[in-house]
Amino acid sequence: ALACVPFIDGVTLQLVAVMIRQMRFVTLSVIDTGALVTGVVAALALAWVGAGYWALVGHELVYSAAYATMMWTVCRWRPLRPRRDSGVRPLLAFGLNLSGFRILNHLALNLDTVFVGRFWGPAQAGIYDRAYGLLKIPSTLLNQPLSSVAVPALSRVQGDAVRYRAFYLAWIRLVFGLTMPAVVFLFVDAERAVLTILGPQWIGIVPIYRVLAPAAFIGRLNTVTNWLYVTTGRTDRQLRWSAFLLVPMLAAYAIGVGWGASGVAVAHTLVTCGLWFPGIVYCCRTTPVVPRDIFRVMIMPAAASVSAGLGLHALMEVLPQGNSVPVRLLVDFVVYAAMYGMAWIAVPGGRRSLVQITRLAREAITSRPAV
Repeated sequence: ALACVPFIDGVTLQLVAVMIRQMRFVTLSVIDTGALVTGVVAALALAWVGAGYWALVGHELVYSAAYATMMWTVCRWRPLRPRRDSGVRPLLAFGLNLSGFRILNHLALNLDTVFVGRFWGPAQAGIYDRAYGLLKIPSTLLNQPLSSVAVPALSRVQGDAVRYRAFYLAWIRLVFGLTMPAVVFLFVDAERAVLTILGPQWIGIVPIYRVLAPAAFIGRLNTVTNWLYVTTGRTDRQLRWSAFLLVPMLAAYAIGVGWGASGVAVAHTLVTCGLWFPGIVYCCRTTPVVPRDIFRVMIMPAAASVSAGLGLHALMEVLPQGNSVPVRLLVDFVVYAAMYGMAWIAVPGGRRSLVQITRLAREAITSRPAV
């Protein structure tokens, strides 16, 4: 039954791509919400009549069917009969290169868990995987909404190097400004974050998380380079870089696995941090953006994040201590956010940059890109 879901989803992919290109983000959000509500109502009805786990299956099927129905009703694009002179060959090459990159990138970012599980068993693999999952929370929450707005907008101005560069740098300032402080905060307050999010049974992931944190801090550049490769049509270079990156990643995992999950975590962080600069240089070679532009944008959020993290670490022992770990985590977050904002305001031009980040974040939420 669940095998029907990807088939149903597949008949909407091209329509979704068309609507994203048209920047109809509000319509897409309404369709997604409507389909979700329909799926939930169907699941509740099935559960009410005693369908058991089939209620969950029904949710997936009804959601996909409702989404496809609404998409085909709202989107006016319709496919034509295939013909040889359609000019689709460059698009196929673009898509194949992008798919190849995603496959290789998935391997590079997930084979570490495979190594830990294969040589050290499911318990160590579970600890490593949960640490990595916690690490990805900031990017998981932010990458999709930001990319859905930034990528089509950048694609539209790719012929204007000046506008492309200005728009791109403004949006990566938002990426750095939101994800870097999140990673640092979770690094400093890792114990309380794990106890609040996952529970005391997962407290053993804290050391692994802290070893992986520098990779997440630098790893925001993956989103940065992905935008450049895709919006300039150079997914061929993106595929080549991912193929190159996979080799040292595998070698590092093979060496690090001798020391268990901690060794693999160290290997992942060393390779990620060691190759971030070459990755930026290689990516920027065929774009209107130069590495110096990216480094100039990332310095302020990086410095502000680290400064606020050091300040929070120094104050944690004197902050009000309640009986509830989530309350302590919330207090720490409020203090950290205040120090992070003050770090921005304290430098020349920081207030203006902070206002720009806030405006872009609001545009991403409401899906109204300003190009």
